[in-house]
Amino acid sequence: MATKLHTNTKLNAELTRGITVNPLLANVKLSKTIEVFATVKEMEAAGINVTSLCVGEPDFPPPRAVLDATIAAVEGGETRYTAVTGTAGLRSAIASDLKKRKGLEYADNEILVSNGAKQSVYQGILAFCGPGDEVLIPAPFWPSYPEMVALTGAKPVIVPTTIEDGFLVDPVKLEGYINENTKLMIFCNPSNPTGAVHSGALQEEIALVMKKVILILVANSCRQFVSLTRRFAPRASDSTVRSPSCQTKFTSASSTTTKIRTSRSPQSTACLTVP
Repeated sequence: MATKLHTNTKLNAELTRGITVNPLLANVKLSKTIEVFATVKEMEAAGINVTSLCVGEPDFPPPRAVLDATIAAVEGGETRYTAVTGTAGLRSAIASDLKKRKGLEYADNEILVSNGAKQSVYQGILAFCGPGDEVLIPAPFWPSYPEMVALTGAKPVIVPTTIEDGFLVDPVKLEGYINENTKLMIFCNPSNPTGAVHSGALQEEIALVMKKVILILVANSCRQFVSLTRRFAPRASDSTVRSPSCQTKFTSASSTTTKIRTSRSPQSTACLTVP
């Protein structure tokens, strides 16, 4: 049962006396995306016409077929708890899709379906990082990345990119940020928020740098279904080198209401780069 705090400030102080929170929370800042989005919704509720550029969601509705399938599933009784990793049929379909589109072989039990990017990326970081570890984050970056790292007790290390370089990660400069504490790098391709696309050749160069020192790379490819002509999803030419990775599946790239997040991770993770 949820606990309801009273509106009386003095009473709330009495109720919470002696209660402490996890000190890791002191390192976490409020998400600017959420803060701005909340302001937008308050303005809209007040009757103000607002053009919002803060959250990344398409401005057109899902295809009719998607809506019909969703309605049919609900009316057909598919409203119960599923396996935590996702339904067997869905995980099998995801594995088949990865093989068909990218030539990547994953067993169904290496696929995890989650509620969104934050869950998948945070769980990936939490699985490998803790106090004393450092996580590389190319900038500009999704505002949630450093806070996810901070929640694990690890230290976010920002790796700048420049507009002159198209906001692409420079493998030579990247190597300069690596030290004995570096544990992981978060790689978003296409980049959120710049839209920069790392080519396959550049990804291979980054992978070679990662193989020298770093064990793990979390690849967030949430916009990979938006482009119909360019190949930009993370890949690996060496089938023995694979990493935890997550991707968002937009049904016809249409709406966050029909979005799922999938994660994939090889069972053997001795040396990891980009799948």
